[in-house]
Amino acid sequence: MIDKIIDAVNDFFSSVTFNPKVFVDNKKEEAYYNEANLQHDLSLYLKQKFQEKIELRLEYPVNKLLKNDKIILSKKEIDIIIKLNKGQVEVNNEFLIIELKFPKYNAGMPLALLHALNDIQFCEQIKESNNSKNIKLHFATIFLTDNKRKWTKREHIYKIFKLDKDMTNVQFTLPKEIIFINSIETLRKGVKKIKKRITTDSGDLDYENWVTDNKDIIKLKSEHEIKWEIIDNKWLYYICKF
Repeated sequence: MIDKIIDAVNDFFSSVTFNPKVFVDNKKEEAYYNEANLQHDLSLYLKQKFQEKIELRLEYPVNKLLKNDKIILSKKEIDIIIKLNKGQVEVNNEFLIIELKFPKYNAGMPLALLHALNDIQFCEQIKESNNSKNIKLHFATIFLTDNKRKWTKREHIYKIFKLDKDMTNVQFTLPKEIIFINSIETLRKGVKKIKKRITTDSGDLDYENWVTDNKDIIKLKSEHEIKWEIIDNKWLYYICKF
């Protein structure tokens, strides 16, 4: 079922989905202009495709899933959570958690990529915090951006995400320890905010799995595979499933 849903997400990220559409004054504009717009349409697409097989919620409180009001993770809400065994009361609950990032065209790209890393951290923390034997969890983080940018800066976070001028068949593994060499102030501030939230009160979690005392380092508990896909040479996206 998980693979079918991921295949459906890939189908959603097709050239037809992203074709400009008439909306105001009979002028064509991009179909997606912010993350909420994309999140809504992707959720509706999955809900309609799988109908009676899944249940779906948006911006779901992570504490509600984990049944723990005190634990503090790197984020408060899950972007999209899908219950895979809808209506089956005598089986363990099984969920797919999706974290989605779609920065606006004028957003600061370095910080958006840092937030994509934090999405992976957040999912790892949920996995680590799930002490219930009756809940099985799967995760997918998605990052979408336009492909109109000139990826010329082979430094700090751009280098980590292998972003370059030629994005054909780019596939790589994110390391467990990510060191920002020659990082810019925007990244330094972003890393500091991540550290502050994770270390505030992570309950039984060992926060050192995700941050260190060094200034420009964040960590992942596991390695993760990233493969960039291109839509009509206009959009870039990846789906990181684990």
